[in-house]
Amino acid sequence: MAASVVSVSTAPPAPPQRPRTLLVGTAITACTMGFAIFCMVGLYLARRSDVLNTGQKWLPKGAVIPLPQPNMMFATLLISCVTLAWGAYALRRDDRQNAYVALGLTALLAFAYVVQATYLFSISGVAVDAPLGQGVLFWAISGTHLAMVLGGMVFMLLVTLRALFGGYRQLPEGVTAAAIYWSITVGVYAVVWYAVYITK
Repeated sequence: MAASVVSVSTAPPAPPQRPRTLLVGTAITACTMGFAIFCMVGLYLARRSDVLNTGQKWLPKGAVIPLPQPNMMFATLLISCVTLAWGAYALRRDDRQNAYVALGLTALLAFAYVVQATYLFSISGVAVDAPLGQGVLFWAISGTHLAMVLGGMVFMLLVTLRALFGGYRQLPEGVTAAAIYWSITVGVYAVVWYAVYITK
């Protein structure tokens, strides 16, 4: 008896492709904020180069930018990238327990970054009205990045709450979008860390 041949034309149509508007919108938003900070860093470096070429010191008198805090802030952000990726991976496998642990650790690390940043700002002694304009640039760059981090924390809080209420089963698009935003935020901080805090 000959086997019946199934025609492809009789197969049901494929389900419609879900648009990835959240992922694309998040990436565009994070990149726009990153480029704004990069523009300010470019102005900072150009202004600092002009001042140093005249033989003057860049940081105003009494200002100090210690290295331990920026380095720990960078390490904290790098670890939080790993825990957030762990959370997205766990949700993709519907491993809710590990996802909650990973997202909680990410929130804790983000909060630790904010605490370290505020402490650094409190001891830096960089006045906004510094005569050569370094204060305005320092606070604009650092403050904008801190605002970017706080926005990422709110984003992660929202996707974590949705995950707690049973969302993102097998398709953790929200957590993946938060991971994209957070990764770009960490990448931006890498530039700020070297240009502002390390080279001073």
